[in-house]
Amino acid sequence: EITLKKVTFQSSGIYHILKKMEHEGLVTSDWEPSDKGPNRKCYTITESGEQLLKIFTKNFILPINNAVNKLIEKHFSKLK
Repeated sequence: EITLKKVTFQSSGIYHILKKMEHEGLVTSDWEPSDKGPNRKCYTITESGEQLLKIFTKNFILPINNAVNKLIEKHFSKLK
């Protein structure tokens, strides 16, 4: 859910995505003991995951970031 103030995720959706990423070799997981409550599943990004993250950042995140910065500079520069 995206609102004007925050972005929230349902935890079940995140774990579904992590499971798919693990199946595709982008992350690995291990069960870690916990001092409080049940063991916890911890995820680690793989080399393939790192490569995909770099590509995603270059092709999607950076262009969006640049576009947002240009909009801010053009329309909100007087607020600085």
